[in-house]
Amino acid sequence: MHRLKKIFREVWEVSLASLSASNNAMYLFGIRYFFNPRPGSIEAFLDQFSKSTTNFQLVQIGANDGITHDPVHKFIKRYRWAGVLLEPQSWLVENKLRPLYRKHDNIVIENLALGKENGAMDLYNIAFTKMRWATGLARFDRTSLLDLFKNGTVNRRASKFGIEVPESPEDWIDCTTVKTTNAQSLIDRNNLKKIDLLMIDAEGYDAEVVRLFLNAQPQPLAIAFEEFHLEDHDKALLLNELTDAGYVHKTIGPNTIAVKEQIQAML
Repeated sequence: MHRLKKIFREVWEVSLASLSASNNAMYLFGIRYFFNPRPGSIEAFLDQFSKSTTNFQLVQIGANDGITHDPVHKFIKRYRWAGVLLEPQSWLVENKLRPLYRKHDNIVIENLALGKENGAMDLYNIAFTKMRWATGLARFDRTSLLDLFKNGTVNRRASKFGIEVPESPEDWIDCTTVKTTNAQSLIDRNNLKKIDLLMIDAEGYDAEVVRLFLNAQPQPLAIAFEEFHLEDHDKALLLNELTDAGYVHKTIGPNTIAVKEQIQAML
C-alpha cells in the first residue's frame, strides 16, 4: 500500500507539473476561472493583493519544485507575475523549476541561497530520496536536520511512502556547498525597482532572510514567512523589528504576513 501511495504521488506531481509547464489550456482555464481561494487564507490575501497591483513583482526564497505546497504558483500562472526565484538545490532547479517556468520569460530562476555575503555555505539535505517532503527539509543547520531523524519526523514521513531509512546515520544526510548572494546584490543584479511580495520558505532560516531584506532597498511591500520554526523570544524580536520598519502583521495558518501600512486593509 505504501509503495502504491508513493507511485501515485509521484505520477500525480509529475502530471500536474507537466500540465503547468506546458501552459495547458485546460489547466490555465481551471486556475483562472475555478480557483477560488478560501476566505481568510494566504491565497485570498495574495489574490486581492495581486488584483490591486500592476506589474506584480515577486521574490521567492526557497522555491523548491515551484508547485507542491507552493502558495504563489497559481498566481504566477493566473496573473503572469514577474519574479526572481531562488533555490539552492541544483537538482530541483534543473529538473523542476526551469522546466516548470520555461514559458515564462518574466521569471528569473537563480541556483543560489540567500546569505549575508556573496560567497558559499554548506547545505544539508536528506540523502536517500528526492521526494518533495525530503527536499523541503534541506537546511543550513545540520544539527536541526539530524534532530528530525532522532525525533522520528523523517521516519514517519518516509514510512508513508514505503521508503526505508538507512540504518547507518552516515547515510542519512548529504552536504553540498552552494553559492550565496546577499539581498542587495540580488536586487541590484535583477534591477528590481520594487518588490511587491517576498515569499520565504527557508526551513528555520526565515527570520534571517527577513532581516536581510529589511536592510536592503527597496524593502518589500509584503513579506510572508513561516513562523512555527521560531522560538517565542525570537519571534517576538522579529515582529518588533518589522513594526519598527513600518510593517503590520497577521498570522494566517503556518505563515506570518507582514505588510506596509498602505496595504494593511487587505489583511
